[in-house]
Amino acid sequence: MSEGLTVEWSGEHCRRRMRFERRDAGGWERVEERRTEGKWRFVGSEIVAGLVVEDNADVATDCKAAEVFRGP
Repeated sequence: MSEGLTVEWSGEHCRRRMRFERRDAGGWERVEERRTEGKWRFVGSEIVAGLVVEDNADVATDCKAAEVFRGP
């Protein structure tokens, strides 16, 4: 897997995740997937120019970000 960030969570009906992978051409590719029948299934993707990850203690009560990354 290339350099990136993955956010995974449980939805009402299935497990979901969003992956952000750095592109050689610049920016990031956002890939959304959902886990059904024991496999990750592609939902959609798009190219994004910037990525900001913040740890907000009021929102992220059951997880902690190890660091804050501000992408290009």
